[in-house]
Amino acid sequence: GVINVLDPEAVIIGGGIAEAGEVLFEPLRAELEKIEWRPGGHSVKVLPAALGGEETQLLFRQIERELLPLAKEEGLAVMPYNPLAGGLLTGKHALDRAPSDGRFTATVGEAGEMYQKRYWHEREFHSIEQLKTVISEAGQPMTTTAVAWVLANPVITSAIIGASRPEQLDDTLAAADVVLDESLKKKLDDIT
Repeated sequence: GVINVLDPEAVIIGGGIAEAGEVLFEPLRAELEKIEWRPGGHSVKVLPAALGGEETQLLFRQIERELLPLAKEEGLAVMPYNPLAGGLLTGKHALDRAPSDGRFTATVGEAGEMYQKRYWHEREFHSIEQLKTVISEAGQPMTTTAVAWVLANPVITSAIIGASRPEQLDDTLAAADVVLDESLKKKLDDIT
């Protein structure tokens, strides 16, 4: 993943280190302390690769414990990936209906199995049903709101999105113009 220093003159490439399924960001903090500044105030530092360390969305919020507080403290901007949980947060899937196409199927090779292992669980679908209700009551599209929730964090400067068809970008890109109402954000936070 990529973490950009908020200073437009500097960039840091890398992220945390995954160990036993948990992403640890103390190694990132240690690396930040080793940055050597070049003349002109520019710096570039390659850090240990993150294994899913910058993934975040309403169903996967682990980076809120360590990475986001560290980023805020150090003045870093975070650009997470997968804000729609492989499409699960579009609300189009159901636990009792096997997907016929897309990221949760064998049509995408081993990635389909990985996505199913990561997200296709009763707990996630229960959360999604609650999210759909709250988001519908707010009159918002599910996809737009899910991405807007990610972008609502001040240390997140953008999100890496994916689409398999151009029309999927409409609601996703609309999130850049949405400012989530604080009460809606709190309801979403409380669900997940």
